[in-house]
Amino acid sequence: MNNPIRQHHVPKFYLDGFVDSSGYVNVFDRVRKEYRSTAPKNLSVIKDYYTVNSKNGKSYEVETQLAKLEGHTAPIISSRLRKFNKSTTYPYKLV
Repeated sequence: MNNPIRQHHVPKFYLDGFVDSSGYVNVFDRVRKEYRSTAPKNLSVIKDYYTVNSKNGKSYEVETQLAKLEGHTAPIISSRLRKFNKSTTYPYKLV
């Protein structure tokens, strides 16, 4: 198994709930002050965010356990989001 180096601090399954018909999420880049579209796999990613460095080397246990937790919770949260999105109208439109 490869070590999970690119770690999402917002779960990817959650970001997937915001994709448009082309599979991208519309975001506003506060640094560049512009809108852009990007794939969820490239959002909210920080290298080794949950990696623990110790005298024995790097441990990816936190990320591994979070991935297991997300595997159990993702179907429940995704289902709730789908129901919410179907019953909600949005007054704003991204440029």
